[in-house]
Parts: sequence; C-alpha cells; structure tokens
Amino acid sequence: MVDKDFINNVTAGQEMAIIFIQKANIFKDRVVRTRVFEDSERAEMEQHMANLEKEFNNLASKQPICMDAMLETMENIKQMRKNYDLEPDLYNFDYKKELDTIVKERAHVYGNKKLNFED
Repeated sequence: MVDKDFINNVTAGQEMAIIFIQKANIFKDRVVRTRVFEDSERAEMEQHMANLEKEFNNLASKQPICMDAMLETMENIKQMRKNYDLEPDLYNFDYKKELDTIVKERAHVYGNKKLNFED
C-alpha cells in the first residue's frame, strides 16, 4: 500500500535532492518561458548544476528513487547551457516585439485593401 509513510520511507535522506530538482526545473521552465538567458541566469544555472552534482555524488552509492529525475534535470540544464553557447539569440529574442510588428504590418496592409468576400 502506498501511503504517506511509504513515501517518506522511500525518499528518506533524499529531501535536499528533491528540493534541488524542483528548483532547477522551475528555473529551466522560467528560462524557456521568458526566453531570457543573461549573466544572472548563467550564474543561477551554474549554482543549480553544482547543487545537483553535489547531491548526486552524495547519493550515488545508495541508488535513491530520485536518481533518474536528478539525472534528467542535470541533462536538461546541460543541454540548455549548450544551446545558449551555440546560439545565444535563441533565448534573448524579443518574441512579443516581433509579433507586435507583424500584427501592425498586417493590419496596415489589410486596412489599405478592400476585401470582397462575395463570389
């Protein structure tokens, strides 16, 4: 039976690793959503990686249940760092401004034409 006590027993000693995984995933999601990756985000990413690597080394011999999640999170952050190093504009592109420009241009073009939908 899976209940609170079972989960507590299975995850005993992994609390900090789970917290670090959650914080790293929140960071990753924020960067992907906001498309901002500047020096402050790089420093934060490095701190998340350091925390995860430390917890990984502490728990590696115990094979904890959160090991897969930790490895996946570390791999995602490493891929994010690689993507940024290869293509910095990927994260610092102002999508809102670009979409706003497209909408204004289309409104101008369509506003100058008379549309006739009759056959």
